[in-house]
Amino acid sequence: MSRFIGMTIHKLGLEAGGMTLSMLRRASLFAKHGWRAAVITTEPRPGYDHVARVFADRGELSDGATIINIWDFARSYYEPHPEGAAPVPSASNDWFGVPIGGDTASLRYFEKGTNVYREYWDYDRSGRLRFRDVFDYSHRRLSRIEYDHSGAPWRQSDFDADGSRIRQDRFFTRSGIPFITRWFNVSNGQVDRAFIFPLMSLSAIEFKSQAELQAHIYSLISEGSDGLPVFVGDGIGSVDSLRLLPSQKTIRLMFFHSNHYSGSRALGARVKSDHLRVLRAGGDIDGIVALTPQQAADIRAEYPSAPPIFVVPHSLHFTDRVSDAGVRNPYRVIFLGRLAPEKRVVEIVHAFAPVARRFPQAELVIVGSGPTWEDVEAAVAELELVDRVTFRGWLPRAEAELAAAGMMVVASDFEGYAMTIGESLIQETPVVSFDLPYGPRAQLGDFGGLLVPYLDFAALSDALCALMADPARARRLGVQGRQWVLRARGESRVFATWLSIFEELDARKGATG
Repeated sequence: MSRFIGMTIHKLGLEAGGMTLSMLRRASLFAKHGWRAAVITTEPRPGYDHVARVFADRGELSDGATIINIWDFARSYYEPHPEGAAPVPSASNDWFGVPIGGDTASLRYFEKGTNVYREYWDYDRSGRLRFRDVFDYSHRRLSRIEYDHSGAPWRQSDFDADGSRIRQDRFFTRSGIPFITRWFNVSNGQVDRAFIFPLMSLSAIEFKSQAELQAHIYSLISEGSDGLPVFVGDGIGSVDSLRLLPSQKTIRLMFFHSNHYSGSRALGARVKSDHLRVLRAGGDIDGIVALTPQQAADIRAEYPSAPPIFVVPHSLHFTDRVSDAGVRNPYRVIFLGRLAPEKRVVEIVHAFAPVARRFPQAELVIVGSGPTWEDVEAAVAELELVDRVTFRGWLPRAEAELAAAGMMVVASDFEGYAMTIGESLIQETPVVSFDLPYGPRAQLGDFGGLLVPYLDFAALSDALCALMADPARARRLGVQGRQWVLRARGESRVFATWLSIFEELDARKGATG
């Protein structure tokens, strides 16, 4: 039996950002060293087995590391050997179906004779039934029934009189037996009570909140751990459930993936309200993991009663050599990340305009997606840079794009310990960035790229031009950056740092590890 470590978050999306990739790589790192490692999601949605397969196929989740959805886990835990399959749903003979907009994959069912709308059936592209919405005779939605990939019912949500807010939901075993029920406060959407009904027992386990229910399932997931199980709350809301785990039988850590301020401290930003809950958790958790020594020092100075602060950088995807992307273009600038206001991609386009005027060969490649996509496109058109800027959209892996670029640009309002900077340096691609605390300042400094004053876009343009004018300098910075990343953030060093934290906490709790 091996020791258990679980990384907790509400949900994972397939368009993985830095936070998701960090969790997957940390799970893979521990699995590689013989731990039972899992990323644990709490989202009430079927289909996480598919998510796990996709990440495994991409190489982001190694053998031995898993993704566990708490509802799927409980489903198997409380019914390990299903007795028969749940009945396949079928429409009433008293109804007739009408395709939605000519799409035969989704149907509205009406009652014959009265033509009253009764149900809506939604199918995915493969023809699998995803859910059914049930309506009353006044067209108020009564419930939604979701189905798993085998066609068995997974969850039923019952709605309030308006048909918009959930008042109760029930989860089903694979044989179709309801075994978890949650009651909601419809005014705030919070769980008021939850019950687990062990099969064949005529009994119930009651929980006063969603956090209590999650903590219970976390304990079940970690059963059999060889040593104190470790839980790392990557989703900031995880603190509510982790603090309910038994303190002497569990190691409970919260991970700060970014700056704990809501924006730039230089502009007077305040600490994020959800991070404040963690900083004020005191002895309810065993520690907070920050990304840089400076962030840890600031937290200790500002919140002396906060839980102990440890420092561990993000886990990266290391490659033995730079990706084979053909000839590196010293005039290509790449932006890699989410197109969001705090990333200032519109401003990056404006900063690139004078670079494009000075260097006819210069080009900007934007890799990512997000809410400011249309604004960025508009800026490109306004500045007449359509032939000089390429949009690649979100990519599951961007090593080749980084290796083909002459430099990467970062103009964020704030960063933690930017995954994209580390990924760029691994590919020997130097980075031009604002001088931000915690992230770029700790990651670049005198190697790996150039730092310019925050919000000085003229200086950002000048730095890009400086590297284009001196390709040898750009290459030297990129090579030095890769050497530093391999030395400072190599897998063995990151793993050893984690182990030292666990050894310290084991000793505090009187455990032998």
